[in-house]
Amino acid sequence: MAAPRAKGTLAKLGRHVAFALAVVALSFAPSSARADDDEDDTLIYLRLQGGVAYANLLSLDDDEFLPEVASTSGTGPFIGGAAGFRFLVFTLGLQYNHASHGDFRVNDADLEFAVHIPIPVVQPFVRLAFGYAWITDDFQGVSNDANIRGLRAAIGAGIDIRVHRNFSFGAGVDVGVVSLSREGVDVAGATSFDFTEEGRAVGLQVRGQAHLTVHI
Repeated sequence: MAAPRAKGTLAKLGRHVAFALAVVALSFAPSSARADDDEDDTLIYLRLQGGVAYANLLSLDDDEFLPEVASTSGTGPFIGGAAGFRFLVFTLGLQYNHASHGDFRVNDADLEFAVHIPIPVVQPFVRLAFGYAWITDDFQGVSNDANIRGLRAAIGAGIDIRVHRNFSFGAGVDVGVVSLSREGVDVAGATSFDFTEEGRAVGLQVRGQAHLTVHI
């Protein structure tokens, strides 16, 4: 009789242990799910970014854009910002950047789309950007009347480190193609180059950046 009682006791004990483990598992599972949900339920992002940018405006094509003696390449700092929306692993927003390349400055305003790989804490991403680029200051003696502006497209990749539900930081690299056009304009003292004719150029811009993002 002792053996059946012992077996019954062990069976009851096993059921109690299984029940206790189930309760513990259920108590932890919702908190983990909530943690994931808390990270994913942010809908808006605001990003501050900056770093180093290189540009060569004539690296791909040059159609009477500027005289050969003009400086059309350079490296310098850039700063910018972005804002947009996040849905699951996708982000869609607008960004603005101002880059100084020594003798000239390039501005761009882009629509950006990114895909974030959903790994905890550290999230790699790839992004595409397409928008408008322009030069705001006098460039190589050509006044703003020349309206040096055009289109820009870029592809990039990087990592985003989520240190809090509402904050992350990271770094990335973007490679862009900038297509600019220059309207014809009269330039005083210009004798060896005809600025009155329109000019076009297609070049490359490479940016390495660090960024800080607020998630709302």
